[in-house]
Amino acid sequence: VVSTQSTWDYSIINKSGHVTRVVQFRVELHCLMDFRKLPFDQQYCPITLCSYVFNASYVTLALAPGGISESMSFGTKGMAGVGKHPWTMGSPEVVSFEQSFGSGINQATWAIQSFTVWIHREPAYHFRKDFVNSVLIVLMSWAGFFIDRKAPPARVTLAVFPVLAMLNHINSVAAQTPRISYLTFLDIFLLVCLSYCFICVLEYGLLHHLLRAEAACERRLAILHAIAVELGEGKGLASAVEGLKCIRSFRLGDSSPAAAECSPCDQHVWGSLTTLQMEALCSACADFGAGRRMAITREMLHKRLRQYCCYYTPAQVAELFLRMDVGEEEDMSLLTFIAFLRDLPKPTPVMSRTLRDTPPSLALDRVMRWLFLGSFLLAIAIMFLVWATAIAPTATHKTERR
Repeated sequence: VVSTQSTWDYSIINKSGHVTRVVQFRVELHCLMDFRKLPFDQQYCPITLCSYVFNASYVTLALAPGGISESMSFGTKGMAGVGKHPWTMGSPEVVSFEQSFGSGINQATWAIQSFTVWIHREPAYHFRKDFVNSVLIVLMSWAGFFIDRKAPPARVTLAVFPVLAMLNHINSVAAQTPRISYLTFLDIFLLVCLSYCFICVLEYGLLHHLLRAEAACERRLAILHAIAVELGEGKGLASAVEGLKCIRSFRLGDSSPAAAECSPCDQHVWGSLTTLQMEALCSACADFGAGRRMAITREMLHKRLRQYCCYYTPAQVAELFLRMDVGEEEDMSLLTFIAFLRDLPKPTPVMSRTLRDTPPSLALDRVMRWLFLGSFLLAIAIMFLVWATAIAPTATHKTERR
């Protein structure tokens, strides 16, 4: 009991001298509530009334003819009587009985009345203001995956703004709900939405890292292209190829007489290239898998071109071999490979590509577009399924008590 206040007290005396005393009390009671299922919670409030002074011979407890009715002041604090409050009260369970206390001549019987009030929260407000708004904010984050990944201002705006909006929304909801130490269903839903908004920020951070890595690969290809252009054709190109073969044989431990006669330090086998340029070409040959055979296969070229931001399909690589006058059963020689680096021919564009044949940054965006939305919808479905499973025993318990 929080407080008890007598609103009015009067006595009625009839002609026979019988005195009836009528006292009305206004009682404020506490009800321990469980808000874990907020805003779909149902509260169970048991109340027991009994006179402390007068026993059953003086006091008989009974409900008024109208029974228990809900008051319009049961709504939001500061808005009593305005509109419809968010609670619906079910039919109360009323039990009247008498119980004896004491022993011997001090034994007496007291009238006791117990009733249980069931109240159910109407979730329409929270659906309209909390659930719908949170989903729209998450969809705003999802829309960022369809914007050009190389447009940082737009991507950063659609990544950061929903996080700020979601934090503000959570603070607004927290100001209107009870301050409790455990998480409610609404809290979990809002935290999940905030997590998905934050995932967009992390995704763009990873995307920016991939874009920088792709730019570095493009610079490596530009360096090789410049070296190959400087070699040109004729003696310079042939001399560089011989130098590459010599260096590769030396590094692979070739013990042939021809390999033993040449050393990677012999400047005459490099043509017009400097030491750093020759090392760059040698590193490129190693990247493209030019081993002892000093030739590059189609599979290896298709795989290694990705390291230089050239994302071609197998059919496009086969077309490049044909353009470089390499037969269908032949591999690309070092001379042809350097000519390929010099010309960098572009294959015919294709209508569709697999994720393997697209830049990692673009592949990440394409995967996240549908993985993000699918996992978010699945998370919402799981949360509501768990809620429906958890609330079923409450409804069954309520029916059994009735």
